Amino acid sequence: MKKKYVIPILALVIFVLIIALAFYQNVVSNSKDDISSANNNSSNSGAKSLTDKQTETEMHNMIFEGKICDIREDEIELRVTDGKNTGFPVGEPLILMTQGIDSELYSWLSVGDNICVEFDGIVMNSYPGRIGSIYNINTTEDF
Repeated sequence: MKKKYVIPILALVIFVLIIALAFYQNVVSNSKDDISSANNNSSNSGAKSLTDKQTETEMHNMIFEGKICDIREDEIELRVTDGKNTGFPVGEPLILMTQGIDSELYSWLSVGDNICVEFDGIVMNSYPGRIGSIYNINTTEDF
């Protein structure tokens, strides 16, 4: 009775291994294609590397407007009044981290000011969200 099932079971195991091997080769091939196309796009399409100052400047175009609620020693708390291209909802509280940033960028601000902030688009996953890489702050009248 056992001999009757050995060949079908062995055939099934071989079939499953062939399918697994084909799937693995497809995944490896696709990942290599993705890597090579990314390399080709960055070198052949005229795209600049992330270390290129112009590309960095182009990437720093996340802008929103907010009203300052509080100014502390190393942070500025505000509420979003216009999310612009960030997707921040109106009223969203945010913290601008000022530690390590040139004080000329923010020392003239006061509570109640409406400001426009340009940053790198990275927001720390906390509540309220914290923004550390600030590139420019203007009053909304100057923007």
